Amino acid sequence: MKKNNLQTSKSLMHYDNLNKNFHVKEDVSYVNSITDRIGYTLESSVDINKGKNHSLRIDTLESSTTQTYLTIPSKLRNTEWNGNAQLIYILNPENDTQISFDYSVKYENGWKHQFAWNMLSPTNPQTDEANTYSYKINNLTQKQEVSFHFFPFQKTSCDISAGLKETTLKRKEKEMDNYRKTFISPTVAISFVHTDITKSWSAAYRLHNFAPNIVQLRPQIDNSNPYMLRSGNPNLKQSYLHSFLFNCNRMLGKHNHTIGVIINASIRQHSPVAKTTYYNAETYLPGLQYTAPAHSSLISFENVEGYWDIKGKLIWQAPIRSIKSKYALSTGFNNEHNPYYIGENKTTTRTYDPSLEHFLLCNLTKRLKITISANTHYVHSINTENYTSKTFYQTAGATFDISQICKYFYLSSHYNFIFSRDYGINKEINRNHTLNLNIGCKVLNRKGDISIAAYDLLNSHRTFNSQMYSNYIQNTWTNYYGRFFTINFAYRFGKVKSNYEGTTNDGSIREYRPMSDKM
Repeated sequence: MKKNNLQTSKSLMHYDNLNKNFHVKEDVSYVNSITDRIGYTLESSVDINKGKNHSLRIDTLESSTTQTYLTIPSKLRNTEWNGNAQLIYILNPENDTQISFDYSVKYENGWKHQFAWNMLSPTNPQTDEANTYSYKINNLTQKQEVSFHFFPFQKTSCDISAGLKETTLKRKEKEMDNYRKTFISPTVAISFVHTDITKSWSAAYRLHNFAPNIVQLRPQIDNSNPYMLRSGNPNLKQSYLHSFLFNCNRMLGKHNHTIGVIINASIRQHSPVAKTTYYNAETYLPGLQYTAPAHSSLISFENVEGYWDIKGKLIWQAPIRSIKSKYALSTGFNNEHNPYYIGENKTTTRTYDPSLEHFLLCNLTKRLKITISANTHYVHSINTENYTSKTFYQTAGATFDISQICKYFYLSSHYNFIFSRDYGINKEINRNHTLNLNIGCKVLNRKGDISIAAYDLLNSHRTFNSQMYSNYIQNTWTNYYGRFFTINFAYRFGKVKSNYEGTTNDGSIREYRPMSDKM
């Protein structure tokens, strides 16, 4: 007979952060045409992050041997540069058949230095090895791709692209072996789009690839929670995601009723997932040079096969002309198959998520718009260890917008209600009401905008989320700032050119003018 043991521990984690961060990002792009059929695009961006942090962490645990009072100063700097060059050749100007060549590069350079001292004995501070480290990273990603756009059938376009992506990760660290690894993978995408007066459909397939990041690769202990340790795995492989999308819309009758179907499926290979190992007794981990306390766990990363998900949605839309409104009703179903590891044993969480959604948009006048929405869904998760999680969610919201009052003023308000009930272990019931209000005035020939915004007027913004994992259920309660007010000023210096032309009154996307139409 299998016996389940529930182990508990008490801890108080206190963080007091004194942080200074600097972030700047610049983008530049250039588009030009050489002839009527040949054009090119050059794009570049730089993203710089700098940080100087100092955190104090106090762990008050039941075991006096694990009590710590850590002071942790750290510095980091990261610079990321992105460049892209695209050459387009139009094969047939009449139907916009074209071929393009793309080359993109991303270079990332950065470092982080962190030091930690245990100050339980202020006269004799001890270095905390698990939170003291220094490393540099130097990563380079290059991608070459060829794309072909053509019309195989009447009113049906096709886009095919293929290429190669190469990612080289480098890490230099004093206390452990340096790391260098190159990942090479293909990129493939194909899509079909059919457009007619009363119906349209699209189908697409894309192969995504993801190289592991530095956190997943670094074999360094993170003991922010001493009973739930975390560490990276330098032997991780890159993962592949095969995504499939089908979308179909059809107009019914002469009353502009439309019905639509969306189906999205994905399969992932070498998915990096958590691998949890439990220690009933105090255990020394030689590879990590750390001693795990009794009744603790170590969460690392491991590649696993078998992840897939499928999502479907049926949407019906209808105009209500008597009140100048549009109503939409949708129902959906999500099914996810998510594998994990518990020790050396592979286990899988299966999630079922049916939903029902209503949406009403009312344009009562040119200046008054009201929207009302409601969403109902039920999440049921079960894993191969027979742990289950059942949560019911109900949300409702309304917005009220007046774009012009006495020529210069405007008003916008938003109300949202969230109800959730957990039928699992906690039997938790949560209700949340949020009301925001924004009043503004147009100034300086309507180029300037001054507004006063009030957030969470009911002072009750609090959310709850329950997530089923393979070896535990995580419930998260989030409290926000509460009621607060802001004064805002904005000024528009000039017009921004756009590739989108024309205007619409029903909220649909405007027509996009491709490059061939501009040349």
